[in-house]
Amino acid sequence: NYVSIGFTIVMFIVYASILQPLGFILSSALLVVVLSIFYGARDWVSIALVALGVPGVVYVVFRRVLTVALPEFPDF
Repeated sequence: NYVSIGFTIVMFIVYASILQPLGFILSSALLVVVLSIFYGARDWVSIALVALGVPGVVYVVFRRVLTVALPEFPDF
């Protein structure tokens, strides 16, 4: 489905543009929420758990285990 592919590509372009100003966890959580809703997820609890849990775990693994720098959480 070209609409789904196109939407996903656009969302990843938006994600790349907000990654530095918003930080890895917040921008990744927003991406997960938008794509989850677009692809049909309707359980807000599951969406919230995945949107915060997966980027959080990835962030910890990359920063602590692999010692790779990721964009920090912004100072508002």
